[in-house]
Amino acid sequence: MAVSESAAGQLITIYAAGSIVGAIPIMSATMGWPRRRLLASALSGFVLTTLVVAMSESFTLTLVAIGGALGGVILSAGGAGGLPLASMVLIAPVLVIVVLGRRHAFPSSSSR
Repeated sequence: MAVSESAAGQLITIYAAGSIVGAIPIMSATMGWPRRRLLASALSGFVLTTLVVAMSESFTLTLVAIGGALGGVILSAGGAGGLPLASMVLIAPVLVIVVLGRRHAFPSSSSR
């Protein structure tokens, strides 16, 4: 997947916006759920979307999958005690993008 550096940067912006915008309606819809069930569901969804992003060959599919709403739900549902887990969850897709982008789209400085 060959994308420009600015397009790859937009993935981070979309993820952050998805965390803010998506968490509010999801938390409202799941307020009656037990916290453990909500966190387990959000983590499962997060793992699934991260796998989709890691294996995606399409930039559009990556944009859709990286929405970030599940990371926002984990941060909201976990409260202050869930901050270390939520920060890990929010950082993982960024690391996937950096590693895959470096390997597939952006040549290293030593190969120029």
